[in-house]
Amino acid sequence: MDPTTLRPPGPYRIGRGSDSDIVLPYGTVSRRHALLSDQGGIWHLTDRGSRHGSFVNGVQLEEGDPTPITPGDLVRLGPWTFRVRDPGSAMASVPTTNDFHQSGHRIETVQRADRQEFAQHRLELLIDWAGTATTADTMEELSTLMLQAALDGTGLSRGAVVRQVSASGEVETIAEIGHGDGARTKIDMSRSLLAAASAGEVVRLTNEATPNYGESIMQLGIHSAVCAPLMLERSVEAYLYVDAREGERVVAEEAAAFCAAVARVGEMALGNLRRHALERLRQTAESDLRAARDAQDLIMPPSSGQFGSVKYAVMRQPGRMVAGDLFDVVPRREGGQVGVFLGDVSGKGVGAGLLMAVAQTNLRLGLRHTADPGLLLTDLNEYLLARSTTEKFITLWLGLFDPVAGTVQFSDAGHGHWLVCPPEGDPHLVQCEGKFPIGIDTGFAYPTESFSIEPGSRVVLFSDGLVEQADLDGDQFQVARAIDILRECGSCEEDVAALHKAVVSHAGTDSLQDDLTIASIEIARSS
Repeated sequence: MDPTTLRPPGPYRIGRGSDSDIVLPYGTVSRRHALLSDQGGIWHLTDRGSRHGSFVNGVQLEEGDPTPITPGDLVRLGPWTFRVRDPGSAMASVPTTNDFHQSGHRIETVQRADRQEFAQHRLELLIDWAGTATTADTMEELSTLMLQAALDGTGLSRGAVVRQVSASGEVETIAEIGHGDGARTKIDMSRSLLAAASAGEVVRLTNEATPNYGESIMQLGIHSAVCAPLMLERSVEAYLYVDAREGERVVAEEAAAFCAAVARVGEMALGNLRRHALERLRQTAESDLRAARDAQDLIMPPSSGQFGSVKYAVMRQPGRMVAGDLFDVVPRREGGQVGVFLGDVSGKGVGAGLLMAVAQTNLRLGLRHTADPGLLLTDLNEYLLARSTTEKFITLWLGLFDPVAGTVQFSDAGHGHWLVCPPEGDPHLVQCEGKFPIGIDTGFAYPTESFSIEPGSRVVLFSDGLVEQADLDGDQFQVARAIDILRECGSCEEDVAALHKAVVSHAGTDSLQDDLTIASIEIARSS
């Protein structure tokens, strides 16, 4: 099939059903098989409870567990295998020679189980190669070592390790060795040979008694070649190719068997390499998450509390690979006023966590001395723009609750995710002027706005991790669902618990796509 171009943010539904974005019509593909989604600039594959499973580099995914995929990865869904490819990759693709209708040569299968009595030097080479293969850290390094072992054991001087990137026969060259001058050094491969090897068997190309080479690979003087596929689980990851040309001896049967043995060792090393790479990626993500969580834990307030007649409850759940929400409740010394802010830092990992910590500390100190939310956000914006070299920004809501005056003064910097729940009536959004997120541009003032609030009312704040959380079909939670849930709640603790339970149920997993912070601030009634 033609390549599928993924454009963020997705999601792309994959399955046998006609309602899928990527339809794979085959019995072992489930109707709702998998989901592709962009999370912070990294594409993730999630198995949706398929009957036969989803695989990345031969490793089966856990149901509902988003797994990052990177260029070079093999994704298998039923009988379909896809390679993840970056169109901007520096690794160039080259065409193969279409010789499917070419007479003068034939393709023979070399059985993997067919083991010749290797000469002593071949046996030693194979043992050395088995030890050396474990030292490679990259696919390119492993391919070079494997190719050198194959050439040393066959006596040939030309070969390549390639991977196929299109159904039309284009291949990427991972490693290449060729000696000589001019056209004799060019590594050109038979498309029919690659097609035969794609079945998972080592194959050999030989010429018949009266060759008729015509306009094909044979113009280069190639009279025999061997192609050994490198399998990852059931998919071909790459091909080991060697050939012989005019003036060189034919690739003998024992040489073909030696290439098969070299490829088999390469498969095992490659499988380990891919698994280790996937594990390293997961460990890096988990390390970033732990570091960001630690930063948040140091400065986040308790999960509930009360200052005068202002009560609050909050819960936060960092996403799988992100950490950037900020929240705090700051009582002021005069008038019983209480400052509250909730925001979301763009970006992922430690960088977002550190920016969150800086912004939270700045706002907390500012609320001790300033009772103007707009001025506080204006100062924070100028402070971060003067010191930050990153292109991150913060959506942020900051409010000053005054239960004596019955008002909330606030400023909204591109956040918008908040609802007012009066004691009588439905939860609703408040129309406000708002401004750009913090860190976008300099030279303007954030406005301070206000609304009245009566005892028994609640203001519910949340990060976009609530409304944008998708289910396994890619449908988002959205604000309307939050309003329906809050209608049935009567306290700040109920607000937080009910919304959290609902979004986890909607996601179908405890591992959410993004940071989730939910806070409810309640003006207590007089006893």
